[in-house]
Amino acid sequence: MFLISVGLFLTIYFALYLTGWFSGGVCKSKRRLDGKTVVITGGNTGIGYETALDLAKRGAIIIMGCRNIKKANDAALKIRTAGKQPVHVVPLDLASLSSVRKFAAEVCQIASKVEILVNNAGIMIGEGKGTEDGLELHMQVNHLGHFLLTMLLEEALQKAAAEPGSDVRIVNVSSDGHKFTMKKGLDIDDPNFCLESWAFTGHFAYHRLYGQSKLSQIYHSLELANRYDNITAYSLHPGAVNTEIARYHQAGLGSIITFITDNTLRFFGKTPAEGAQTTVYCCVDKEALKNNGKYFVDCQQKDIFPWLNDDRKQKLMWDVSKKLVKFEE
Repeated sequence: MFLISVGLFLTIYFALYLTGWFSGGVCKSKRRLDGKTVVITGGNTGIGYETALDLAKRGAIIIMGCRNIKKANDAALKIRTAGKQPVHVVPLDLASLSSVRKFAAEVCQIASKVEILVNNAGIMIGEGKGTEDGLELHMQVNHLGHFLLTMLLEEALQKAAAEPGSDVRIVNVSSDGHKFTMKKGLDIDDPNFCLESWAFTGHFAYHRLYGQSKLSQIYHSLELANRYDNITAYSLHPGAVNTEIARYHQAGLGSIITFITDNTLRFFGKTPAEGAQTTVYCCVDKEALKNNGKYFVDCQQKDIFPWLNDDRKQKLMWDVSKKLVKFEE
């Protein structure tokens, strides 16, 4: 009986410890965004929805790019009711570069200026797959589609940045999964995995696909900070969050690992509202301005692994990305 009591105590203690560890930081900024335009990808569910909801309550006008329009309209109604501000739903499929171009064009028709761009949408599936553009799915959805969108909205961002007292930000929702690239880091010679890498098999093989796309988002933010003197950029890890991305994640895992992952996130993972805190922090907090281009975890600036700090690959990634999405200045 004593051993059972001790075991129960340790289990409860460990559970509470994990809950505290997963819950993470909180954005304490009360900054208002009245009349500011926020563009967010994947704002109909999970972290994206909670981010859009928070920023709408601060007075922002929200433009959501989503694949599932029904879900997006349902989410937009809730956000509009809570924030009392316009919420626009525009179709967007990041796995299609033509869709990204159409989305950007429609955004520019709705708003001539964009103060905040949140590149939030992402996937993590169990195998390498191609898109209609001949690109690897993780790399296109998580990085290249957002890279193209950022370039296409540059004029609207710069127009907002030209306003007196402006505070224009680009926020890339990355992940600590960038560490899955291990010491090799980003394979700049084959960032799209256009060779045999697509044929990866096994439960953990796709981690490299996911990791490269997330490391690319970090490099993207660093390079944006280098290239713009009137726009700030940030990347972040939202934490272990119980969202729909876990559904994609489990597709590549074995049944036992799936069970463990599912229940760990369900009971101890951050809620979507908790997971959105670092994104919101990067969108609004004045302290973030001191760390332009940097990587954030739990509303604090964190360093990525030293061997992943590679200025050469960071700069090359910009040119490689432009080539892969066929963007011309």
